[in-house]
Amino acid sequence: MKKILIAYFTKTNSTKEYAQYIKEQLQSKELNVDVVDLLSVENLHNYNAVIIGAPIYGMRWNEECVNFIKANQIELKKVPTFYFFVSYVFENGRKMWRKTILKSMDKVSKLVKPNFIGKFNGRIEKRMPRFIEFMFGIKKETPLNLMNYDKVDEFVNIIKETLK
Repeated sequence: MKKILIAYFTKTNSTKEYAQYIKEQLQSKELNVDVVDLLSVENLHNYNAVIIGAPIYGMRWNEECVNFIKANQIELKKVPTFYFFVSYVFENGRKMWRKTILKSMDKVSKLVKPNFIGKFNGRIEKRMPRFIEFMFGIKKETPLNLMNYDKVDEFVNIIKETLK
């Protein structure tokens, strides 16, 4: 049986919800999946694959994840590794913000090249001030919750295929 770690960092729980969903989709007779807060991960020695997820803040992947990858580069390079990020503005904001987010993920990918990166929509608790929405290119009518599991299902299928 293969053992998979899903290590996540979250502030609003959307990343945790995605991590739990990924676990539910992967868990099987062949795959044993642990979901652990990134800050609580003690070691990676017993895992056959690692999935790391975090939100985008300031148009960059959360710094806690970057530090985790830096600290665990040797172990992560030995197993299939997957990243996912959660962002409210990635698909619904201006193109320049998408480019900025992808550029930040490229920097992280140079530390440990992932097998795949999942890009998931997020949610916000309350509407942003209109000038901020304008700056990000968010339309007034955009719902606060953009979470969608179709892309997560694609991500899970890629992981299953990789681990066959």
